[in-house]
Amino acid sequence: MAPVSSKALRNSQWGALVGEWELSSSIFQGARGLAVFEWIEGGAYLALRSRPPQPAPASVWLIGADDSVDDCIALYSDSRGVSRIYRTQMTAGVWSISRHGKPFSQRFDARLDEKAGTLRGTWYSSDDEVTWKPDFDLSYARRRA
Repeated sequence: MAPVSSKALRNSQWGALVGEWELSSSIFQGARGLAVFEWIEGGAYLALRSRPPQPAPASVWLIGADDSVDDCIALYSDSRGVSRIYRTQMTAGVWSISRHGKPFSQRFDARLDEKAGTLRGTWYSSDDEVTWKPDFDLSYARRRA
């Protein structure tokens, strides 16, 4: 079978995330986790496998594109059995993720600093999609070979 690729993903800023990252957050109380971004299926999808410290759940994200729009779709599942569908995009060094639905809506806004090798962001939640409250911060630091 010939390799598959998604022009929308390959011709975007998503490639800047490919590699291994150390994961940290104030909710981890000093412990660190691992996140790995990698192209799969010949570049048709970007996979994120995240293994944070306990008790946070391990998760898998599959990010795919529709070549006719700028947004991507991210399928999420974690070790608790939670599955969700998010809209996501990477534009001008900003990674945004959003989900609107019950029992609450979520969003994540993070800024990539390629020179420093960091990605720093915050997850927010809302019960009414008007008032957003911070849930937790999340920081990624690129692991150097």
